[in-house]
Amino acid sequence: QMVAARAQLSALLRSGSLTEGEAAQARGVLTDISDDLVFSKKITSDDTFCIEYIVRGGDTLSGIVHKMGLQVDWRFIQRINGIKSASSIRPGQNLKLITGPFHAKVDKATYRIDLYQGDGNEQVFVRSYKVGLGEFNSTPTGIFKVRRSSKLVNPTWVNPRTREFYSANNPENPIGERWIGLEGIEERTKDLSGLGIHGTIAPETIGTQASMGCIRMGTEEVAQVYEMLSEGVSIVEIR
Repeated sequence: QMVAARAQLSALLRSGSLTEGEAAQARGVLTDISDDLVFSKKITSDDTFCIEYIVRGGDTLSGIVHKMGLQVDWRFIQRINGIKSASSIRPGQNLKLITGPFHAKVDKATYRIDLYQGDGNEQVFVRSYKVGLGEFNSTPTGIFKVRRSSKLVNPTWVNPRTREFYSANNPENPIGERWIGLEGIEERTKDLSGLGIHGTIAPETIGTQASMGCIRMGTEEVAQVYEMLSEGVSIVEIR
């Protein structure tokens, strides 16, 4: 009964009643559950975050995401269904859809970002990833939302200190291949600019304070988070 187990363990995590060791153990079990319920093709009938979809003529993955109102990137549907090329789906094919929305919590003390699915009392833990943070403890705390029209694949970047420009697909671009912009939704953070979650070309800095304030992740890890977080919807809490 993995769906019920996920709900109960997630409720315990949210309650704050677990010791650090117990919480780590719960996250480990929930990660294993997510490998089955979220990141595989398997469709579980009692999972309310999961939909079975039969491809129709003219469908595209991005079109299916839009038509079904999913709060995930189309690449996430491609990932969990093991589809090598987005253009290779065919009429009659069964797909597993994940509805979302996903949200994130960043724990600065442990250099960890936790991904959750759902809202309120229905929210369930999905997976943890290691992150790098801002030098001199410069990553701000607070509650943020993924900014609309901010998510970018192979972004350009201008170093705010040196004004050096890095083009898209430049292997020396320090922010890697994904950018997720964040905006503050509290009075004290609403005027912050330039904050985001991004990749890195220096994976050895994950778990350290090395960025200019942003949250940096490994290449594969940030690709997954990019696919789960939704513009204008997903909340990112940094504490």
